[in-house]
Amino acid sequence: MSTYTYLFTDLLTGQVLADLPCYGVHLETKLNGIGNTTFSIKLGTEYDVNDIVNSTIPGRTCMYADRDGTLVWGGVVWSRTYQTNGNSFEYTAQTFESLADKRKWTGPGDSGGPTKTYQNAEQLQILLDMWNYMQSVAGTNYGIIVPSLAGIGGASGILRNLVLNSWELRTIGDITRSLSQLANGFDWNIAVQYDGTGKPIKQLRVGYPGLGIPAQKSGTLFDQPGNIKNLWWPESAADAGTWDWAIGAGEGTSQLLALAQNANLLNAGWPVLERDDSYKDINDPAMLQAQAAVDLGLYQPPIVSPSADIDPSFPDPALGSYQCGDYVRVVVEGTKPDPLTGRVTNERGDPRWPQGLDTFLRITGMTIDPPEGETNENVHCDFMQVVN
Repeated sequence: MSTYTYLFTDLLTGQVLADLPCYGVHLETKLNGIGNTTFSIKLGTEYDVNDIVNSTIPGRTCMYADRDGTLVWGGVVWSRTYQTNGNSFEYTAQTFESLADKRKWTGPGDSGGPTKTYQNAEQLQILLDMWNYMQSVAGTNYGIIVPSLAGIGGASGILRNLVLNSWELRTIGDITRSLSQLANGFDWNIAVQYDGTGKPIKQLRVGYPGLGIPAQKSGTLFDQPGNIKNLWWPESAADAGTWDWAIGAGEGTSQLLALAQNANLLNAGWPVLERDDSYKDINDPAMLQAQAAVDLGLYQPPIVSPSADIDPSFPDPALGSYQCGDYVRVVVEGTKPDPLTGRVTNERGDPRWPQGLDTFLRITGMTIDPPEGETNENVHCDFMQVVN
């Protein structure tokens, strides 16, 4: 059974404050987003109550989860609630990406003014500029290592136009997400690990066209029967569209609009289902049209959002060998006739896919529930099905 320990540090100095016992731990990470975590700490144990209180101050401290000597999660403690009945604290925390929503772009801009204009600028350089800006004044050095453009493999070649006005008070998180979600955008997240001295560190990871292992290089297999304990395969058209509108810059009659239509589905008998997204930073009609086409593919009905519980006790693939952004092969055995009777039964495969399921899915989120008492460790993966 794997062993988990939990380190608590000061957000600004990185100083390790305590190693505390946690229970009811639920560790979530996401690709291009914020992972939420909950855990509890009980008082009245051999640990000093003042150490617990001072090492878990919301907004000032961080929690890192160590699994067998490797950090698998890190983030900021944002809230705690004490209850007298259980003599315990209940906590919420979020991955370090959440810090980007606590910093706003307020200038100075070009020539010290209130506006900064990027014209035909490399999108990854804009991103790095924003994260360096985020930690540029006293009290904001969160210790996130921001790489150089060369350190992330060089330029993407995708040029963007962006205007930032100090009075809009846009957060660095909002700017980052809006850039990454554009056509030909990028992936990003904050990775945690130990440095050479054993100190936890956090680093901005950026990937173009994406982070993770691509399908053609992936050797990770999730299968049922096998390491898949349960697989969910939801299909929804609630947010899907066969018409996709992109709303660009401007207002009223001068507002840019672009429409993409899924001719293949419409010709096959699908109804018109309209949806829209706003991209007020886009003032180029061709770029807006390209964005509408990308969204049309992403929201093609029905939208499939699979997820699975994975048993990490299987040695291959080992937990830690796969992460958000990776493509993995998912195989579900189809129904097979009993060799003695010739009858097809559910016990010999899954009736949803009589011929079996064999597909590549991309991990977009992971949740780890450490072992506790008689409850075994569990890994839950959220996937994205890529529509060609």
